[in-house]
Amino acid sequence: MIKRSVVKCDFCKEKILLRFQMGYFDIPFDFYCPNCGISISGTKLINSNRLILNNAQNIEEDIEDVRYYGNFSTEFLNKKISKFNCLDDIISDNFGPFMNSVMIFNTNEEYIQIMDKVSKFLRFKNTIWKNLNPLYELFFNDKLELIKTPLSNYSNNYIIKNDLDATIALHQLTIIGISNIMPTNTLKEYIETTYKIMLGKDIKEIFVFIDFLKSKIDFKYLSQKIIQIYDKFIVNFEKYMAVIILSLGDKTSLIDKENYGISTINFENMKPFFVESYELILEMITLPIGLNNIIERKQYNNFSEKSNVKNFDSYFNQSKYNRIKSLISEETFSKNLNMDRHVRNALSHYDYKLDKENQIITFYDWNKNKSENIEMYIFDFALLCYENIKLIVYLNELFYCLKKLNYLQMGMKPHINLEFKNES
Repeated sequence: MIKRSVVKCDFCKEKILLRFQMGYFDIPFDFYCPNCGISISGTKLINSNRLILNNAQNIEEDIEDVRYYGNFSTEFLNKKISKFNCLDDIISDNFGPFMNSVMIFNTNEEYIQIMDKVSKFLRFKNTIWKNLNPLYELFFNDKLELIKTPLSNYSNNYIIKNDLDATIALHQLTIIGISNIMPTNTLKEYIETTYKIMLGKDIKEIFVFIDFLKSKIDFKYLSQKIIQIYDKFIVNFEKYMAVIILSLGDKTSLIDKENYGISTINFENMKPFFVESYELILEMITLPIGLNNIIERKQYNNFSEKSNVKNFDSYFNQSKYNRIKSLISEETFSKNLNMDRHVRNALSHYDYKLDKENQIITFYDWNKNKSENIEMYIFDFALLCYENIKLIVYLNELFYCLKKLNYLQMGMKPHINLEFKNES
């Protein structure tokens, strides 16, 4: 069902028809006024049918008096802000957001399965994460006694007697929820990763690597940064939902990006998350590099001949981005890094241009090499943000294994199950 509202820009007074695809979720929206370019944002509240607006006013107006229209939904991509002639043109020109998106999937069952995973994640966000986040904060503040009862309320198996127990419980609850918006078989792959690290024949060298890491990395501080990034993404999940649904279905390449785009969040609001998550990844790639060195070459400080360095001394003397070259793609703990230094540098130096009407960003090479300039749709930038969080979740799994081993090395014993309990 489509519900309509006419709004008037606070600045240029342009009138715009907003068409909302009503569903199960409130609809955040963010678009640029097609006349003056100011950001108009807000939320369409499903239950109360209220419209919250920033930089515009809801008005009673005949739709014949508007010049532009836009479709908006949470789950789907939408036709970009377009010229309005009449409703008959809109209906004859294209299907609504729901039908346009569902038709991309091979079967209704495929779409339903993905939406089931998204719904599970939203239940996790609304019922578990809002309670977990303060428990993490208490844990980081060394208030173990205050989190014992709240964690035990989730499961009788959560017997919290030390920091190792708390780390396991917090991580299990978090990863089971987040796995719903990760690729298929994520939990299975993470369990296999745990076995490779904790039950392999190279465990003694891994303990040596952990001692080395502790001289370079503050484990608590890094853990805090990871949870902060998780929280920023989870809180804004609905704004990325349409992109994530298409990514989970492996349908992103089928999108008509010239005419359809993301309507729930704008580029300016995604920039800080992209930069912070990118920098966090650069901090964490030391983990798979050292683990690769151990598995492939038996010593954490023994780098591949394909690397641009010979040891960690020279590795840490490089810029963060250049350290990526030591992550050899075919080795055990490597993952493809969908990270582009040109995008990151352009954001750092504010060297980019945004075509608001067509939702296209041009990133300029900071050395002014035009051949290195990059153009991408805002949709693709949102996809990069999602790719960043997927990679952080994976890197955090490696970090989690090393933290558990560190606690065991300190003499702590677990009192709860070390493996995932799939209770999603």
